Amino acid sequence: MPKGLRRQRYKDPLLTKQDLGHGTGNSTRTIERWIADGLPTRNVFGMVRMNQADAGVTVLLDLTNLLCQADIPNTQTPAETLANDSSPQTRNGYS
Repeated sequence: MPKGLRRQRYKDPLLTKQDLGHGTGNSTRTIERWIADGLPTRNVFGMVRMNQADAGVTVLLDLTNLLCQADIPNTQTPAETLANDSSPQTRNGYS
């Protein structure tokens, strides 16, 4: 049994794939992908279980990856856009 701060984490209830999928709004197949990608698991009497803390980290990483892949709109102000624009322009803004 782990010592110190890890002891409580070791005692926390474990989640099934179905529990984690229901709690996060994901399918069981998505949970299986997370496991294949490295989500730590424990085998309890031949059944796969996940620790809540480990699952939470994996969910955050998955959401972060989704946000990084999403098209994020340009957040520059018009003045910043003009300052960063290297195309030649005349006084009225047309080339």
